[in-house]
This record gives sequence, C-alpha cells and structure tokens, in this order.
Amino acid sequence: MKKIITTHFIAMLILFILLSGCNNDLLSGFDNEINDHNEALENNIYSYTGTGLILENAFWRVRKFQSVCRGTCWVGDYYTAGDSTVNNLIYTKIRLKSIHKNQQEQIKDEFISLVRNDHKNNKVFRLLNDGTEQLMYDFNMKVGDTIKISSDKSIVESIDDYIFENDTLKQFNLVPIQDEEWVKKFNFSIIEGIGSTNGLFQGVSISYVNYDGSNLECFSVGNLVYKKNSTCNKFDFDYYWFD
Repeated sequence: MKKIITTHFIAMLILFILLSGCNNDLLSGFDNEINDHNEALENNIYSYTGTGLILENAFWRVRKFQSVCRGTCWVGDYYTAGDSTVNNLIYTKIRLKSIHKNQQEQIKDEFISLVRNDHKNNKVFRLLNDGTEQLMYDFNMKVGDTIKISSDKSIVESIDDYIFENDTLKQFNLVPIQDEEWVKKFNFSIIEGIGSTNGLFQGVSISYVNYDGSNLECFSVGNLVYKKNSTCNKFDFDYYWFD
C-alpha cells in the first residue's frame, strides 16, 4: 500500500514540474509579446497593409502660398485622431492644427473630415457632410489615365517606385491638363500610402509659382518621414517666417 502511495506521489510531482515548466514558457512568451507591443508603441512602428493611406499615428504638413501674401500664407498639420464608425464602416478622424500669416498669435485646432480606406479596391474616401462619400485617392491608376478633382484635370505621365522604410510604394507622376504651356511644367505626384505632394486634401489641384497653390512639406508616421522642405516637427511652426 505504501509503495502505491509513493509511486502516485512521485507521478504527481513529475506532472507538477512539467506543468510548471509549461506555464513559465507561456508566461515568458506572453511577457515577450507585451514587451514587443510596448516597444512598438514607444517607437511608433507603423504597419502598412499595402493598400490605401498610412493612417495610424500619421500627420501631413501642408504649406499654402498665394501671390497676395508674396509667399507662404498658411501652414497646417493634418493628423489622425482615432476612429469613428458610420453606417457600419470604420473611418479615421482627421484633425488640423494650423497658423495663418495674418493671425500668427492664434493656432487653430479643428476637426476636418472622416477618411476611410477601401482596402479591397485600394481606394480612399472621405465622408461629406451630406452623408455621401467622395473619392480622394485611387491607387490603381495606370499611365495615360486622367483624373479630376473639382475643376482640375491631370494625366498620369509615368509611375515610379518610392521606397519608404522597407516598403516599395507606387509613385504616380502627374501633369496638369491645361492649354497654357507654362502651366504644364508644374507637375506633381501621388504616392501610395502617403497622398498627393500638393497636400493630403489638396488632391490634384495645381501648384502655381506666385499663385494659389500648396505643397506637402512632409509626411511623418512615428520616426519615419517623407521630407521635402521642412524640419517636420509636429505642431512646431517656428520654422516658418511670414515676411
């Protein structure tokens, strides 16, 4: 009888040791997942699905210029601010912090729009006030395609690769369709995941020199930056001098 009890006790002890080892491995793996997640949050590591815009932790700096200002009139940072569900569709909230030449003491912070990635069709839509959607970007364009937003038309002249971190994004190079030859030289690009080089919501509007227009100064997601003519420090407008 004692032998049976001893054997049973030894078997239970071995089972306990084995289970303890498994639990330690599970807990260790869980801790590693938490550490990896925290490190990703700390470093703002982004994840791109390969379609639509990069929206998580992103911001776009846009500079607008006009002849009446003799240069820069306005600088603004569009930034993502959480999600919202409308009609069972998930949208990203886009807000804007901006400063105007004539109101340098006042920085505005306002809600701009809801934006949705249609990953299945590789398109981006914004929700209008009347509840309908407006196409912002179509990343399925081909050479020779004509696109129109508002009254402006442009044609896709060529498509290149743009390397952003470890991702290869499509860069659609467009030329305005205008009768005036001098206007045609003001070409621009739409970069997959980032948007128009004229600005996030500026789409395909034409940027003229010494005329109404805009530029995407930079796009930033975490520590990764598409940079043009700016320091790209979020909400820091001291870089700009409004002469």
